[in-house]
Amino acid sequence: MRLRRITAVVCTLALCLGFSVRPVCAVNPDETQKNAEQAAAAVQKLTPVDVSFSDGGAVPEEMTGAQMDGESVRIDEEGHLTLTLEAAPGVYALQIEYDPLPNSTQNIQLALTLDGEAPSHAAENILLRRRWRDKAGAQREDSRGNDIRLPQEEIPFAERGWLTAMVTDSTGYENGPLLFTLKESQTLGITVIQSALRIRRLRFVQPEQPVPYEQYAAAHADAADAVVSLEPVEAELAAWKNDPTLFAISDRSTPATTPSKGTKISLNIIGGEKWTVAGSTLAWDMQVEESGMYEIRLRCRQNYSQGFYATRSLQINGETPFMEAENLRFVYKRGWQVLALGDRDGTPYKFYFEAGQSYTVSLTVSLGDFAALLGRTTDCIQKLNEIYRQLLMIMSASPDGYRDYNLDELIPDTIGEMRLQAAELDGIADQVLTVSGAAGSDLECLRKLAIQLRTFAGDTGKIASNFSLFKDNIAALNDWVADAAARPLDLDTIQLAAPGSAFLPADTGFFNRLWYGIKLFFASFFEDYTSLDALSDETDEVITVWSVSGRDQASIYNDMIRSFYQPLSKQSYGKTVGVQLQIVAADTILPSLATGNGPDVLMGAGVGQPVD
Repeated sequence: MRLRRITAVVCTLALCLGFSVRPVCAVNPDETQKNAEQAAAAVQKLTPVDVSFSDGGAVPEEMTGAQMDGESVRIDEEGHLTLTLEAAPGVYALQIEYDPLPNSTQNIQLALTLDGEAPSHAAENILLRRRWRDKAGAQREDSRGNDIRLPQEEIPFAERGWLTAMVTDSTGYENGPLLFTLKESQTLGITVIQSALRIRRLRFVQPEQPVPYEQYAAAHADAADAVVSLEPVEAELAAWKNDPTLFAISDRSTPATTPSKGTKISLNIIGGEKWTVAGSTLAWDMQVEESGMYEIRLRCRQNYSQGFYATRSLQINGETPFMEAENLRFVYKRGWQVLALGDRDGTPYKFYFEAGQSYTVSLTVSLGDFAALLGRTTDCIQKLNEIYRQLLMIMSASPDGYRDYNLDELIPDTIGEMRLQAAELDGIADQVLTVSGAAGSDLECLRKLAIQLRTFAGDTGKIASNFSLFKDNIAALNDWVADAAARPLDLDTIQLAAPGSAFLPADTGFFNRLWYGIKLFFASFFEDYTSLDALSDETDEVITVWSVSGRDQASIYNDMIRSFYQPLSKQSYGKTVGVQLQIVAADTILPSLATGNGPDVLMGAGVGQPVD
C-alpha cells in the first residue's frame, strides 16, 4: 500500500513539473517511421520498378491536362494522371527522368498519391528544379570598367538532355530520399501544381546508403596519389546551377580574391546569402590529365553564423561518393580560408579521378544534423499556434489581465499540451547545443518559450497578462527556424589538388592589404559606383534614370534596359535611346529636383514623393 502511495506521489510531482509519458525528446513520428522503413528496406532485396512512357511503354489510365508525347508524357500545369503500379511489397525511393518545358521560369512542383492518398506530407510538394547558367555572349563590363551582373538563361534541352532527380523533401528537413511503401498493386497519381513538364520515366528503386569513407578509400587503395594539382577554377564560373539567383557577387575585402580589378567592381565570388535554400546546387566541370587520388580544396568564407556551421553535400557526376560527403561542415571564421574537404579532425578526404574523363563536381545546400531538429521545431510551432488559437477564442486578442477565464476547466487538454511542448523545446535546445557544440543567443528563444509555457501551465492566471508576449515568442521561434536553416557560404575558387601539395594562400600580407585599402579609400573620391549604364552601343539620345533600390535590383533594371528597351527603341521612337541608370539615396531626390538637377525618370519612389 505504501509503495502504491509513493508511486502516486511521484507521478503527481512529475506531471506538475511538466513531464509526460511521451517518448524521450518527443521523437517526430515521421522520422520514426522513416527510420523503421529504412531498416526494413535494408533487410530485403527489391527489384527496381520501371515505369517508362516511351513508345510501347506505360499508358496512364486517366489523364486530365496531360497527353502522350512520343517517348514521354506531357503534363501541363494543374494537369493530372493516374496509372496502376505493380511491385514487390517493400520500401522504395523514386527517381524521375523529366524535362521542364520552357514556357515558365519557375521550378516544377508535383504532388504524388498512392491509392488516392498522399503517402507523406512531403509527397504533397515535390520540387523538380531547372538548370541555369550565365548567358553566353552577354556584356560583362560597363563603360567604366565595372563588372555587370550577367543575366541567367535556362540550359536548353538540346544541350542538357533529360534531367534525372531523386525525389527528396523540398524543405530539407529530411535527409536522403523520400521513401514510398508499395504493395503488390496500387494506383499512382501525379498532379502538377506548378509549371508544365515532360516525364520520360519513373523508377522506384531500393534506397541505398553511400558507403563509409573507409570503404571508399579501401576500394581505391591501389590508386596512387596525384602528383600535379589542377589550376583553381573560379567558383563564380559555374557550369550550371539550379537556382537563377545564384549569380556572381562582388568581394572587395582583400586583393587575394580573384579576379581582382583593384578599384573597379569585380564580380568575383558566388554564394553568400543567396545560397541558403536547401537543395540549391552549384556545379563545375573538371577533367584531369593524371589518374589518381585528389583532394578537393576550396577558398571559402563562412563569417555569417558564429557558433554554427554551414553544411553542404558533395556529388561527383550526380552521385555521392561516400557517406561523409553528404554532411560537409564549414565552421565560422572571420576571414577567407583555404581548406580541403575532410573530416571533423581536419584530415582531408581523397577522391579518385580518372584521366581523360569529364567530371561534374557539385555542392548542394543541406541542413545536415540540423534537419531533424528543425523539422521537430516546425512541428512544435504548429502545435503552439494551435494553443494560441485556443486561447484566442476564449480570451480575444486583448484579454483582461485581471479576469479569471477558468482556462483549467475550459481547455484542460490545451494546458497539458503546454507542458508537453515545454519539454519538447528544452529537448530541442539540448540537442542543438550537442550538435553545434556552442551555446549562444540562438538558443534563447527556445529556452524563453519553454519557461513561459511552464509558467502558463503552472498558473493559468498569468496567461491573459502575458498573451501578447506569448505571440511574440512564437514569432521569434519561427524566425529562429528560418535563420537556422539559412547558413550562407561564400566561394572564390575550387581546385583538385595533389595530396600533400602546398595550399594556396588564403589572403595576402598585412602591408598588401593596407595598401589595397588606401587605394580604395582614395578611389572613392573619383570612381562612380552609383551609375550603371547601357551605353556600349551608339545612341542618338541619352536619358537619365534614378533608382532608389539597391545595386542588385538596379542591375536587373539594367539588364532589362540593355536587352529590351534600347534594342527596341529604334523601331518605337525612330532613334536609339541610351539610358544612364544611377543609384541614389531617397533623401537626395527633393533637393535635386528643387535645384533643377533631377532625372528624366525616377523609379522606386515612395507613394508620397510625387505629391511632395
